[in-house]
Amino acid sequence: MRYLCHLAVMEKPVINPLNQIELQAERMSKDLVELLHAIDSRLQDYAHYTSESIEIQKDATQTLCDQINTAVKNGSKLIQSMDEIMLSIDSLYSLGNEIKLFSAVLSQLEVAYEQKKNALKLSK
Repeated sequence: MRYLCHLAVMEKPVINPLNQIELQAERMSKDLVELLHAIDSRLQDYAHYTSESIEIQKDATQTLCDQINTAVKNGSKLIQSMDEIMLSIDSLYSLGNEIKLFSAVLSQLEVAYEQKKNALKLSK
């Protein structure tokens, strides 16, 4: 009897190869689910980062466009102001020329007056 107990302990249990394949398939299935879950999580992270990057780029582009529009408007105002200044300068030149003519006429009148005055003094 002792021998039979010893044999029972020594015998290896019979393993069904289909059971092993099934266990291995289950492990592979779990690994695949975990891998797919990890990939899904990474893809969601990438989608979030991409979306965030697009929003940042969109905001930066809008800000840049706004600044360009402001610069163009300010440039137009500057050109308009310069045109007004040039018109004012032209007016000043015209006024300066009129003042010169007026001064020349006054000088001629003064000379004529002095001559008339001197002529009157001589005739007395």
